[in-house]
Amino acid sequence: MVSAGISLSESLDALAAQTKNRKFSRLLQEIAARVKEGRPLSEAIAAHTKTFAPLVSFLVRAGEESGRLDDILLQLSDAMERRTALKQRIMTAVLYPATVISVALIVMVVLVAVIVPQFETVFANLNAEIPALTRRAFHLGRFVHDRFRLLTAIFLSLLFAVFLCAKSRRGKIFLDRMLLALPLFGDICRKASYARSFSVMGLMLSSGVGIAEALALAGMTASNEIIQKDFLAVREEVIMGVPIHAAISKEARFDPMVQQMIAVGEETGRVENMFAKLAVWYSRELSEKVKRLTVLMEPFVILLVGIVVAFMAFTIFLPIVSSIQNLI
Repeated sequence: MVSAGISLSESLDALAAQTKNRKFSRLLQEIAARVKEGRPLSEAIAAHTKTFAPLVSFLVRAGEESGRLDDILLQLSDAMERRTALKQRIMTAVLYPATVISVALIVMVVLVAVIVPQFETVFANLNAEIPALTRRAFHLGRFVHDRFRLLTAIFLSLLFAVFLCAKSRRGKIFLDRMLLALPLFGDICRKASYARSFSVMGLMLSSGVGIAEALALAGMTASNEIIQKDFLAVREEVIMGVPIHAAISKEARFDPMVQQMIAVGEETGRVENMFAKLAVWYSRELSEKVKRLTVLMEPFVILLVGIVVAFMAFTIFLPIVSSIQNLI
């Protein structure tokens, strides 16, 4: 609408009228009211930090100062759509195995805590010969059944402790470091962070934002405290006059390819294009990594379900078959 020549206030009013989400519609109306008062759009957006990331207000301000607001809004929209699509691919890859594993664990708990103890009484009345695996399952079943509330309280307490830990600064750093150290998932998180951060770098530099501000916001966009520290360390070096590629080379988590491409970009005066290319490359690598992870997780999930079925068969049905044979 802005590129078509419609004023900002009229554009915002139209968006507010067609937005189905009432809360967001009211927010757009508030922004439109501030714009009608003569305030810049970037300032009106910056007042809603819970909805709009600092990146949005920075880029909108750059678009206002350069007279390219429509181009900036389109680039920002494209970047957000790519980020949302990337997040959805990751969630799709993780959701299926996580759901199956969760259901399998719930079934195991129900079997051990509810079903198995009932069969113990039945086998005792039948005077059947009970295999060692079944006896261990009975002991485990009694333990879980007798302490079910305590175990549930401990599990919920651990979840709450992790939640509190993630809310604190030190806890977030610890969890992010552990996340990056995980096999398979750690590399996915790293590539996802780089894809977001480099996309922001290319977008902000092409919009005329300074390199120091761009590095700070790129670190925030990474959504990982460890990688954010790397970007802030690079920022400090750049402020002191060190070239970007040289500053990046001092941080071990950055791939050598990043340093080489940024060095070429600095030599040719096209650093923003190199950051954009890096973002595209990491996005493609991440997509391939997610596909491979999905392929690897499928046999693992099938194996887990098979273990649950085998546990049920060996624990319950074999003693029943043995009892029937003895009666015959």
